[in-house]
Amino acid sequence: MSKYNYLELFEQFKGKTLEKAEWTHNAHLIVGLCAVQFYPENALAFMRVGIKELNLSHGTQNTESSGYHETITVFYIRLIESILNRHSNLTFDAQIDLLINQYGSSDLVLKYYSRELIFSSEARAKYIEPDLRRFDF
Repeated sequence: MSKYNYLELFEQFKGKTLEKAEWTHNAHLIVGLCAVQFYPENALAFMRVGIKELNLSHGTQNTESSGYHETITVFYIRLIESILNRHSNLTFDAQIDLLINQYGSSDLVLKYYSRELIFSSEARAKYIEPDLRRFDF
């Protein structure tokens, strides 16, 4: 039996019933992993729409200074795709463990992006390439 309730979490995300307090960084990662696993051709589009809709269900507006963030979403979907490609032999639980244990820091994005760039309204609105170093995952 899985130690993660990832299917329940994923269903709550899709149904916009996931509580705001439960929408943690790790929850974002697990939902992203599910999206890449279940919708490999459309994971990014699925996450874009889903995060925006979930934010609105929580009363969070998606503006140039809050809510959905395009560059961070693309960053993590690319990371997750890379993990799944390199570790397809692992069970789904093991992939979640790897993602959370090795890449679960919410500061990970700051190894690739300066604070100024990643927290800009431009990076929130559209995807921007990293300014500190290229993706190495």
